[in-house]
Amino acid sequence: MANHYFFRALLRYADFSEYHFFLSNSAHIRTFLEAHQPFIEAHGLENRIMAFDRLDLPEMMKKHNYIAFHQSDHIAMFNALRRLRNSLGVDIPITSFVHSLSYQEHMKSYLEMAAAGGPSMDALIASSQCGKKVLEQCTSRVTENLGTDPPNISLEVVPLGIDEREYNPNRSDIREQLGFGTRDVIALCFGRFSDFDKMDLFPLLQAFGQVAALDKNWRLVLGGALHDKSYFEMVKLWTRAIHIADQVSFVVDPSDEKKRSLFHAADFFVSIADNPQETFGLTVIEAMNAGLPLIVSDFDGYREIVTDEVGVKIPTTWFRFKELDLLQPIMDARTFHRIAAQSVSIDVRGLAGALKRFFSDHSLRRKLGTGARLQFDRKYAHRTIIDQLETIWANLKRAASAAKPQPDPLAMQLFDTFSHYTTRTLSFEDRIQATEFGLGLFASESTYPCLANMDWLIDRRQVAKIIRQTRIPELLKDLFDAFEVPPWRIMYTVLWMLKHDLLRTI
Repeated sequence: MANHYFFRALLRYADFSEYHFFLSNSAHIRTFLEAHQPFIEAHGLENRIMAFDRLDLPEMMKKHNYIAFHQSDHIAMFNALRRLRNSLGVDIPITSFVHSLSYQEHMKSYLEMAAAGGPSMDALIASSQCGKKVLEQCTSRVTENLGTDPPNISLEVVPLGIDEREYNPNRSDIREQLGFGTRDVIALCFGRFSDFDKMDLFPLLQAFGQVAALDKNWRLVLGGALHDKSYFEMVKLWTRAIHIADQVSFVVDPSDEKKRSLFHAADFFVSIADNPQETFGLTVIEAMNAGLPLIVSDFDGYREIVTDEVGVKIPTTWFRFKELDLLQPIMDARTFHRIAAQSVSIDVRGLAGALKRFFSDHSLRRKLGTGARLQFDRKYAHRTIIDQLETIWANLKRAASAAKPQPDPLAMQLFDTFSHYTTRTLSFEDRIQATEFGLGLFASESTYPCLANMDWLIDRRQVAKIIRQTRIPELLKDLFDAFEVPPWRIMYTVLWMLKHDLLRTI
């Protein structure tokens, strides 16, 4: 959701003349454009959005003076893109958002960041100071232990954001549509139903169970995507076991419209994140946007979002288990995150006290809700977030210097490594000629079958041109002069044509 929100905000608010997206293949390009076409047209972006095959990337990086290349996460391609940039010797800053930070395999990426080298013009963008500190500790640990220099990358903090929306004036109608009474006081907890990568709801049920009997109009609504069905069923059963089922509602996999309705219908928001996988808390700022006061666990980025002006933080307690640290590398990530989160305790009695205050004190809710909306406008509206990012990109670009090409010790170099697999390697001194089959195919204006997603590399116009050029035998090195595309693409097309009997070597 955070990446989806950012994508749209970037296109709406950033001051770039063009946005270039480099996608996996032609099918990905078609899917991307089809999925976003309504949004692109609605905001008049047709001439500013350009989608390219990822194989175009080296040529485009040399051709265009890009302000920056931005990645949606710091693991998938961040290091590889830096390597490519360095190899091309261009001065393009590369930045990336940081979301999840608690996975063991990320440590290898931090070592790779250090090994990639290059001038200081790249940045990782954490959504919270807590997340930035994790990055600092992880990169320091992996490089100090191996005696290498830390990554030459700046660490920035920019919170996640969402588009601001005005209060819905028909709040009473929404509550009626959702089945809530006029006297009901609604506490909303929204987040995917998953204990291993979101939060365990049992402490919240325990706390609500301590106050629910005080007023039958006090209601707890639990909403979100269903990620773990067995856990969801456990939660529902427990509401019956402690006799609060009549006051607890579940909203599973709601549409975007129903999700918005829930936030507008609620009286306050509660979230007790307990998992190290969390770094910020997007639903918390969604609640602030709706003008909801907050009760949250004093944990990760939550503690930076929620001040005394907008809500209450519930204390949490943990312990350092060296034994579990030793086991993390050999454990399933899902299981380990469950074990880690179950060791984070929430002050259940403190949570129950906060729930009681919020349920019973309308003036407190109104005061904190007003503060929440004001703080959202100052810090988390997308216009503000995009302004911060544009400043970071501009500063990095001003300080950028051309990277020095250098080998990548982690690259497989497949075509060298496996060169002994084939009988021979095609040479520029080879003489090639169109086959009778190729000439016949060309004369009949027919086309040869091309496998899925090969259409970028195998341009049928180039195939036809090569057949015309090689009616009589021609040295391969002389063939390239007839084409404006990079020689390696012509060489690849020649090999494909040899493979399918459209050409032969003499």
